[in-house]
Amino acid sequence: MIDTGSQINLLNKRHVPESVIIQKNDIKISAYNNSSVKVYGFIETDIIIDKVKWGKGRFYVVENSFNSILGAASLEDFEIVLD
Repeated sequence: MIDTGSQINLLNKRHVPESVIIQKNDIKISAYNNSSVKVYGFIETDIIIDKVKWGKGRFYVVENSFNSILGAASLEDFEIVLD
């Protein structure tokens, strides 16, 4: 999901293969309703949209109840235009 209101990228933990190492960190994330979001850490991976590789992005790995999100900062960094 693309979320122009989010400054970070989130990746649902169920989409992270067991072979990928999640880097630990101490970031605190709040949802749009100000509730706390459990963060397992982060991974850096390629951002690929419609078979086009845009570059590497940092994704914070979160609880299973959240959708994966590509945030506004990555959209700006890679000059991705929504149409």
